Amino acid sequence: MRDRMKPMAIAALLVGIACGSAQAAEPVKVAYSEKFGLTVFANPDASGQWCRPHLSLSVLLKADSPLLTQGINSVLSGIGRSLNDQCPSAEGAKIAVYNDSTRDLVGPVMVVKRSDNWLPQTVQQTPPPQQPDTVTPSPVTSEQIAPSQPLRCDHSLTSTDYFVTVCVVRGLEYRQKYDALAEARNRLDAASKMMVCAPGTQQSLFNVAQQTAVNILTSNHISPLMDFNDAMAVECKRGAIQTLQQ
Repeated sequence: MRDRMKPMAIAALLVGIACGSAQAAEPVKVAYSEKFGLTVFANPDASGQWCRPHLSLSVLLKADSPLLTQGINSVLSGIGRSLNDQCPSAEGAKIAVYNDSTRDLVGPVMVVKRSDNWLPQTVQQTPPPQQPDTVTPSPVTSEQIAPSQPLRCDHSLTSTDYFVTVCVVRGLEYRQKYDALAEARNRLDAASKMMVCAPGTQQSLFNVAQQTAVNILTSNHISPLMDFNDAMAVECKRGAIQTLQQ
């Protein structure tokens, strides 16, 4: 008889860890399975929330995990089903699987959706027709980006949102993450319309945010356990807090 792993049984083997919201913007351990040698992490957004309609999950497989050679798709379906209890608001999740020993990606990034009964599908990434040339960022010192006057506009929260979106867009452009870039640019356009600034302040804030993105990319602060877009947002928010408090 063929050795077939059933998704429902797999979901039962995943032991839930976390419920609700993360208190810090770091990967949150949400499930593990000793049998399969895996640990599942949820990657929170910039606000620290990991449970949301569209999740970003990372799966770490131990060196002796049987899933390194077969059966990973069935387990991913089980992980999706476990979200019914762990995060009822989840409609889908992007899942990246890594070898815990080497931190190499195991197979392509997959997506599971409630509407597809949590059946794993390969993420399709289609670049735009015209791709910008790859840019190698140069490190920028804190002295170079230090503002000469407070970089705030009408409201500190609005300034923070604008700073973070500019920073994230720049990071996505550098790394050529085209699947997320269009949505990020739309958020930047919306954030720009909300800004009410003194002459020159918004442009200065834009410049500092871009330089902050360069520093993030050259300092290797991006967590390999997190989706790049989410990780970039976390680091950009930290940069915004530091800059706007000056």
